[in-house]
Amino acid sequence: MTSFDLPPKLEIPKPAIIRLAEHSLLQPGAFRAVGPADRRAIIADLLRAKRLTLAEARRALLFVPVVGWKIAEAGWTLVGSIGASVTSDGTNVSLPGSPVEGDIVLVGQGCDANNIVAPNTSGYTQIASSGGGSSPGYELHFKIMGPTPDSVVNLDDGNGTTQANAVVIQIWRGVDQTTPLDGVTPTTATGSSGLPNAPSIMPTSDGALVFAFGVLDDDDDITIAAPSGYSNLQARVSGSGGGGATTMLASKVLPIAQAENPGAFSGTDNDEWFACSFCLRLA
Repeated sequence: MTSFDLPPKLEIPKPAIIRLAEHSLLQPGAFRAVGPADRRAIIADLLRAKRLTLAEARRALLFVPVVGWKIAEAGWTLVGSIGASVTSDGTNVSLPGSPVEGDIVLVGQGCDANNIVAPNTSGYTQIASSGGGSSPGYELHFKIMGPTPDSVVNLDDGNGTTQANAVVIQIWRGVDQTTPLDGVTPTTATGSSGLPNAPSIMPTSDGALVFAFGVLDDDDDITIAAPSGYSNLQARVSGSGGGGATTMLASKVLPIAQAENPGAFSGTDNDEWFACSFCLRLA
């Protein structure tokens, strides 16, 4: 049975919280239906069943969105996360964890050179691409695993060892199989100094998993930290000196669909950069 942390000054007894969490409208499959009217219905149901007192119910009206947050987080599972430096064309990079059918694989690539390309492995869909015409070069793709999941992804380098391809890969479980990107066009931004600053994006469904992706030109920054409020950071440096690059990826669950501005990664270096925000829909 799931236990939930009590928010400050709410003072609802733990048994009441668990009764809220067990309500049918708060189960993962029904999460997106939970709105203000549903919250009132939940409280009314529990009152009629004498599972909450009136005082508990009044406080619980404030608590239900917090329960919803926990349910949304429980719907997502990070299967695996790795970084890799690819220094030669046709390199097989092993996928982290043990992906199964329905899992989504995210592959982000960054390089000082502008000749970086999409994964060679078939079935990947583009989220963002520099198209070989910018510095830094970047590629961001996803693939939903089929009945026989991949064990590797085949990638090319940027431009040899000096301008190697900095790769980040994450695999997530819990994504909607029909509309994985939540029906939302990813947003992008660039800058000439500082660190990647992911722009605002507007998910269309509750429980979305929002990602901030970035590539920093020229610099190998091993001190990268995720934007405020974001976690599951995966960062990778590659190349050397003026030919280096740093690729980064972090995420955050949004329990309610609303505009989200991830903001900037932090670190010690600064240079030209690219950033992208995108979101995944909860199944």
